[in-house]
Amino acid sequence: MGRRITPFRMLVERFPDVAEVVLDRCAEVIKPPTSTPLHMQEELLVEFLDDTYQIKQQQQSTDKTSNPYHDTTGHLKDLARPYTSSARMLKKNHPLMLMVEHKRTTLLAHRVCVSLIKHKWAKFGRWVCEYMRTSGPNSEGE
Repeated sequence: MGRRITPFRMLVERFPDVAEVVLDRCAEVIKPPTSTPLHMQEELLVEFLDDTYQIKQQQQSTDKTSNPYHDTTGHLKDLARPYTSSARMLKKNHPLMLMVEHKRTTLLAHRVCVSLIKHKWAKFGRWVCEYMRTSGPNSEGE
């Protein structure tokens, strides 16, 4: 399977101002009934940014309110598969990488993008650093 082209990817490439409006709409401030600024939370929708996985149409749930790729605990569903088996294509075609490629610095600095990047570093950054530490020229194994 080749390059995945989605409406959001097209916006990043051709209409970055509109892509920024879409990202603005992906951030919702949630105010509790007795809210003070310290108690407000922000819910961020990263579905357009982190769209690596897909589930075949006939296997999808008909419940439109649930996340099609993650269960209620936030873990990836068993039926979810990457849209391509090429790691190189997944990386090159990721919306964040398209923002870098097309020099969309304003989009990269958007709070939704920054939040996703921070989440990915918190989840995977430790493993990247550990790999670099143990496989570098100064590692103990060499």
